[in-house]
Amino acid sequence: MGRKYDRFFDYLTDGLKEKVNMIEKYTLTEKELKDILAIIQNLESQSIFQLAKVTLVHGDLMIHNLLSDGKRLTVVLDWEFALWGDPDFDLARLWY
Repeated sequence: MGRKYDRFFDYLTDGLKEKVNMIEKYTLTEKELKDILAIIQNLESQSIFQLAKVTLVHGDLMIHNLLSDGKRLTVVLDWEFALWGDPDFDLARLWY
């Protein structure tokens, strides 16, 4: 069983110091890294990672994972990337 987090933001920032140390080696990423860290460290921006509702998300919802009988959706295939998350993720992935 994996590690548990109190907040989604904690999951996103787990191991941040190690990741930053690896990225800092590349000077071309200096500005982008600075901008990303400013967002992460801003307490107000952390609220964008608070989910109003958490549900089972397919994780790879796209047209080739959907089967139809020509009139209605009959099967959703390939649940390999399923996870608990924002229900809008699947909608955004399908739209993309």
